[in-house]
Amino acid sequence: NGPQHLAAMLRDEVGGEATNLRDLPQRQDIYAIVAEKTARLVHNDAINGDANAQLWDGLVDRKLVKRNVMTVPYGATKRGMADQLMDEVRGSKNPGFGPLAECKWEPYAYLASRTLESISCTVIAAVSVMDFLKGCAKVFNEANQGFVWETPAGMLVSQWKMETTGHRFECRLGKQRLQLSTSQSTGKLNKHQQVNSIAPNVVHSWDGSHLVQTILACAQQHGMSHFGMVHDSYGCHAADMGTLYQVLRDEFVQLYSADILSDLREQFRLQLPEELQEKLPEVPNFGNLDLEEVRSSEFFFA
Repeated sequence: NGPQHLAAMLRDEVGGEATNLRDLPQRQDIYAIVAEKTARLVHNDAINGDANAQLWDGLVDRKLVKRNVMTVPYGATKRGMADQLMDEVRGSKNPGFGPLAECKWEPYAYLASRTLESISCTVIAAVSVMDFLKGCAKVFNEANQGFVWETPAGMLVSQWKMETTGHRFECRLGKQRLQLSTSQSTGKLNKHQQVNSIAPNVVHSWDGSHLVQTILACAQQHGMSHFGMVHDSYGCHAADMGTLYQVLRDEFVQLYSADILSDLREQFRLQLPEELQEKLPEVPNFGNLDLEEVRSSEFFFA
């Protein structure tokens, strides 16, 4: 549900439709949508003689691109996406992947690039929000400092990614060979990780806020006391399921009715030296998504 949060942050109508934030009669499948768009791009490239595209033509489907779509909102890079595609191919029994199994990097990097292009025009806000957040992290890198933010649930999140040094030891336990390692901070900010980590950490923190606020509302307003929650999996007794169904929708709408990113930018601004405060990027523009549709969207959450 990372793409749902990113679409809601900027009221992205296109992304909101693809991720079931709208009240539509048919369930939308973002993985299938991205797969279809990617397949078209690949087919056109193949017709025009692109050797990498010809290896993939006719093979792009929902299963192949699913991990890419799931992980882009959580910071997956093109390199990481290519590695995921390689894992999918090498773990598949599809005979069509035979020629690709023998290939190294180039075909996978090509498809990762095309898949990212399809994701970018399906969940338009995803790229805008991630670019905004990365831009904020780069300003903090100039100040050589990490940063903190408070989530809507009142939790403080601190991000200070430090460079580390360590040693690896090889030893044996009976006949078993073990590799042990130690890690120690150098005291130096890891600026690359600071930039790459901010988007997934922000999305996770708002995702967690949605869960916390949903549970509190169920408990305080409806007297529910038994839950089984794991990240984005919400559980309760069958008799309470109808209540949970509605409350989690209402809390999502309430969460994103506020200007989340402007508030976050102000939190960041106050932590920076005065000479760097104006370097923070501006918040991207809102789209036209009506968040109220989430309350009646049957397919918003399974």
